[in-house]
Amino acid sequence: MKKEKKIKEFIINNKKIIYSSIIGIGVGTLVTLSFFPERIAKLQNGEEVVVTTDSFTITANNLYEDMKQEYAISALLNTIDSKILTERYTINEEMNTEIEETLEYYLNLYNSNYGYTEEEFLSANGFESKEEFKSYLTIDYLRNLYYEEYAKEQITDKEVTNYYKKSVFGAINTKYIAVDSDEENAEELINEIIEKLNSGKSYDEIIDKYKDKITYQDLSYQGWNSTLDNEYMSNLKNLKGNTYSKEYVTTNYGYTIIFRLDQKEKDDLNDIKDDIRGQLASELMLEDENLYYQSLIKLRKDNNIDFKDTILKKKYKAYCEQFK
Repeated sequence: MKKEKKIKEFIINNKKIIYSSIIGIGVGTLVTLSFFPERIAKLQNGEEVVVTTDSFTITANNLYEDMKQEYAISALLNTIDSKILTERYTINEEMNTEIEETLEYYLNLYNSNYGYTEEEFLSANGFESKEEFKSYLTIDYLRNLYYEEYAKEQITDKEVTNYYKKSVFGAINTKYIAVDSDEENAEELINEIIEKLNSGKSYDEIIDKYKDKITYQDLSYQGWNSTLDNEYMSNLKNLKGNTYSKEYVTTNYGYTIIFRLDQKEKDDLNDIKDDIRGQLASELMLEDENLYYQSLIKLRKDNNIDFKDTILKKKYKAYCEQFK
């Protein structure tokens, strides 16, 4: 009993050192376990020694029992999801490029913001190598790929049709003139430009006269799925054809004069049904913060995940409950 207490105290007091050295192999080791009833788990390599001192020895089983309390679920789910998702999806060249770009983004971000070298970044985040970090990003990429599919499956045909009727419109040809709202006398300048337009000056004439003081752009046709900010689009839709806003609108561009030109016919529902479903799925993903976890829980359920270790089973059940 005294020996067991010493082992427990040693692990608690030194767990950062022990875990940091074995967590990498721990993830792989945990998924090669053979589980038995009454939560008695044996590693395939038996009573492998992990740490020794003058007074006692810590075996892999000792460490496994303690790791199970803090790391097991996260480690197992990473490995389980990786196996399921790599069977479901084939990583093509385009996917691999996206993952590589994400990897380089993080390395460059930490280098520019914190001065971390590649080795320092990997070490600080618990990765033994660049390849291990890429594996982590690959799991994350595939999880999100499945998550997007799952979200689209939650959208009904009725919801798509209703959205089409209420929110879809023919793309509108538009351009703008804007003044940076942070500039001195910005409001005075934009109102002066509106007065010039009201007096008959054209878009091009305004640009020629004020080009050093304004921003302007022909945005071409903008439709129901435009990425322009809501303030711009709502005002654009309310304008009549071949007119401009008689009062400036505050948008991402600053104090803005919006020009509405011609408009295309509304697309047929069948031609944009998938786009609408994707749009509604994106909105759903933003609204429901639990949806991501619910999608992965379903993924595992569909693949008949079954924890034989009763403690891990209870932990996973509790994990699932928090996302209902």
